[in-house]
Formats: sequence, structure tokens, C-alpha cells
Amino acid sequence: MMNRVQLRLHNAALKLFAETGSQHLNVSELAKEAGVVRGTVYNNLTDPEHLFDQVAIRVVEEMNERIHKRLDGIEDPAEQFGITLRAPLQRIMDEPVWGRFLVQFAISNAELNSFWRGVPTTAMLRGIEQGRFELEPAEVEAFLTQAAGATFALMILVLNGKKTWRDAGEELVFWQLRALGLPTEEARGIARKELPSHR
Repeated sequence: MMNRVQLRLHNAALKLFAETGSQHLNVSELAKEAGVVRGTVYNNLTDPEHLFDQVAIRVVEEMNERIHKRLDGIEDPAEQFGITLRAPLQRIMDEPVWGRFLVQFAISNAELNSFWRGVPTTAMLRGIEQGRFELEPAEVEAFLTQAAGATFALMILVLNGKKTWRDAGEELVFWQLRALGLPTEEARGIARKELPSHR
């Protein structure tokens, strides 16, 4: 559990990573962005050299925590999968820096990619097991890779004001569920459901 200063430093680092596109930060830049002195950085971060990895791990942990809260009481794997795709698109409306960080690094960073091996993979495998999805278990990784790419591409459109998160999320989920074999009206209905709260 991070203290307030550590959280402040992580948030400042996330912003700088997103803005610069670099995975390396100068301690002085970080201190300035966080509004602290250099000594505070060293006193609160065990390894500033590996701060990017720490921030990436925190981003994935937060994503998983929020998704799990949203999925509470939802049993249908198609709905679960839809929520995992739409929730990040909703979040970037409130936290665009978070979205820019993902767009910059999520496709190429193994830690950030680990999100897709969690809840989305579980929902996919359950959907296959229950006969909801027309996919073989061996095809899940490739399917999720293209779903991730589509998600990040739509994030860019949302961040640039070309689409609302709601429209982007509905379109994304609709086409992904159709690709998994769900009938048109059912896929559209799931894509338009209100997102459950993450609180």
C-alpha cells in the first residue's frame, strides 16, 4: 500500500511518461512535476530507475480491481467480456492522462499486456466452455490480441474527441461479440447495457 507521497510521485510519473513517450525519467523532472524536492523522491521510491515498471504494475492492478468490482454478480461471460472492453474507454474521459499512458505503451509493454491474460481471458474461456462463443481455446490469445488493438485504437479516437467513450465502447463490444458468434440483437443489447459501477 502506497502512502500519499508515493501515490503523488507515481501519478506525476504516469503523467510524464504519457507526455514524453519515454520510459525513463530524470529525478529532478519527477520532483518538479510532483511538487517535491529530490530528496523526497529518493526517500519514497525504493528504485527510481525502475519506476516505469512500478507504474505499469500499479496501472494493471487498478484496472483489475475496478473490473472485478464491475463484474460483481454478473455471470454471463459475454457481459463480462463486454465490460472489460468498455470500462477502460469510460475511464479515459475522467483520466485522459491514464488513457494516453496506455495508448503510448500498452501494446509493447509486457506488464501492461498482462491485463488481457486476467479477466478477459477467463471470460473468453468460460464463454467457450458454455457454448456462448464460437472459438477454440487455442484461438483465445490471438482473438484477445486483436481486441486489445481495437480497444487502444478507439482510445485514440476518444482522446482526440472523434468519438464519445459510449459510442466507441458500444461499437467495440458489438463487433467483438458478433465475431464470437453472438446473434446481432443479443450482441447489440449487451453492448448498450449500462456499465456497472466500480465503486
